Amino acid sequence: MALQAGATLGRYQIVAPLGQGGMASVYKAYLPSLERTVALKVMRAGFAEDPDFLERFRREAKSIARFSHPNIVQVFDFDDVDGRYFMAMEYLEGGTLRDRLVELAKDGQRLPAREVTRIVSEVADALSYAHSFGIIHRDVKPSNVMLTRDGRSVVTDFGIAKVLSATQQTQAGVGMGTPEYMSPEQGQGITIDHRADIYSLGIMAFEMLAGRVPYIADTPMAIVLAHIRDQIPAPSTVNGEIGPVADRVLMRALAKQPEERYGSATELAQALSRAIAEDERGGTMPTMVVPGARGTTAPTAAASPAVAAPAAAAPAAGPGGLAARLVTGRRVAILGIVVVLMAVYGLFAKSLNACPPAGPWPLPPGC
Repeated sequence: MALQAGATLGRYQIVAPLGQGGMASVYKAYLPSLERTVALKVMRAGFAEDPDFLERFRREAKSIARFSHPNIVQVFDFDDVDGRYFMAMEYLEGGTLRDRLVELAKDGQRLPAREVTRIVSEVADALSYAHSFGIIHRDVKPSNVMLTRDGRSVVTDFGIAKVLSATQQTQAGVGMGTPEYMSPEQGQGITIDHRADIYSLGIMAFEMLAGRVPYIADTPMAIVLAHIRDQIPAPSTVNGEIGPVADRVLMRALAKQPEERYGSATELAQALSRAIAEDERGGTMPTMVVPGARGTTAPTAAASPAVAAPAAAAPAAGPGGLAARLVTGRRVAILGIVVVLMAVYGLFAKSLNACPPAGPWPLPPGC
């Protein structure tokens, strides 16, 4: 049963519901003793039937509460009241990355590439920090990333997937996660390490840049099987504005075998940032129709040396052309000064009845 505004759960007063999912409901709540507003994540009552659930819940919550990182939501408390297991977390003003992507999709838009690299970098920092403690998120996805009003990307639900995974594996035989973002090894229910999170982060980056996830199917199991068996489509085949270097980075992040992926989330984020910058410098721009060539296209000047060469040869175009004109002007001026000086010398020599040396001036009679 959902909690209503004004109800209490242990020491917390419910202010308003924030959201609801298959595993838990989230509420905005208030802790009077500390005068603190928090987010309460209350687990579904069904998980109380697992006798080991509470121990796993406490153990993981205690591990996550030790975290102190600007891109990981802070956990303050965990408890259970009358069979309701909940976790009190930092309350963040803002929405999720999923909310942002849905809003942009309504207008046929995508996140700017620079914003994608910032979000990936901040999420990667959070993941690498957690991985250094031996904690794997297991459910990296846009709805678990908050975009705060102060401009931070904050990862939520660390440890929740692990706490719930044993129950779900017992029930379904599949590792915990969300099918669209689940690594192949999670889908097979085998032992995973931090590289499963790297795969999920790669899927998230793919979606932000391409506008959709790589696999779409009618059922969750069909999506899981696609991650296991099907080749990942090149992101540029979904969005032609994605350059070849970014293509390669994402394809490596989404390799089927964990050992073929990047070694850390930070390494992936740095590679993606460099790739997007390199693609921009390389001129991975939309194609243009070449005048007079029917039915053919060619890259813009920024993308093709063959097209750019004539412009580069013309000194009048761009900063390089200006520099060339300045050099030419200086040479002409110097030559003019030399000619004038030699002419003056010739006149002086004539006045002394001497023959001046040969040069570009008229010689006096008899010379």
